[in-house]
Amino acid sequence: MTKKETYWLLGSTLLAFALFFAPSGFSDFDLSSTTDINVYDTYYILPRFALFVFVLTFIFFVVYLIRMLSQKFKNIIANLIFISASSILILIFTTLIAIVHSIRAIPSKLENSSLNSEIIENGGNAWNTTYYVLLAIQLLLIILLVISAVKTGKNYKYLK
Repeated sequence: MTKKETYWLLGSTLLAFALFFAPSGFSDFDLSSTTDINVYDTYYILPRFALFVFVLTFIFFVVYLIRMLSQKFKNIIANLIFISASSILILIFTTLIAIVHSIRAIPSKLENSSLNSEIIENGGNAWNTTYYVLLAIQLLLIILLVISAVKTGKNYKYLK
């Protein structure tokens, strides 16, 4: 790995640290703690390390997408880091899609006094939209992964 690539890798990692710890004023560097997310009556407890991995992967994805496109897929190391970040993001989005799918399966209920307090299920909710947006993002990630892998394979063949 060249010095330039090492600097890009360290710079991206430092950017992820800054973006992750800046909201807390750089006072909480403990990655072993947890974060609670409340959805309806369910609490999702996530390790803070998992959230940091998501932020780090997202930063790598954006930085190396820009580098890969600006260099027209000629930098093999940048391409491989982008492919790795894309693969990890696809796995993360697969987990998010499963969680959102389980949440959207919970019917939201509404009481209507004009129908003698019958309970009516509300079919459309924001979780359906979130589910389809996450699926679209994952499809885009897969398309970018395939394109970058094919272009990297072609350029690697010419470098030999």
